[in-house]
Amino acid sequence: MHRTLPATEQLQQIESRIRMLKDNVIESVKDSQILRSNFTSMMHANKETNDVMKNEILDVISSVRNEFLKFVQAEEENVKDIDKELVVLNIEKHSVYDGILLLNKRIREIEEDFGVFHGEEQYEEQDEDELNLS
Repeated sequence: MHRTLPATEQLQQIESRIRMLKDNVIESVKDSQILRSNFTSMMHANKETNDVMKNEILDVISSVRNEFLKFVQAEEENVKDIDKELVVLNIEKHSVYDGILLLNKRIREIEEDFGVFHGEEQYEEQDEDELNLS
């Protein structure tokens, strides 16, 4: 048969369990406060880390952008220099062709002065060939 405990003993057991439950609740509250504090600290540290990483990435991007802009500016200067050289070379080329035409004219004049004449057609063809090269 079942033996029933006296009421005072049952009350003591219930009070003991209530104290144990209260202690567990207090311990759980303390643990949750610690967890909340740790979580807040981790979130703050994570935000700081993210901010640092973001700033480092932005610094790298800015540095690469600046280097790229310097490179582009240098290339633009090179293109300008090449364009200037081309203008000078074209001027020199036309000066050479003008000189050739003047020399051919002078040769004709000298040939006429000395009575040596190969015909106008030879010089016209030569002049046309030289002009076609330009």
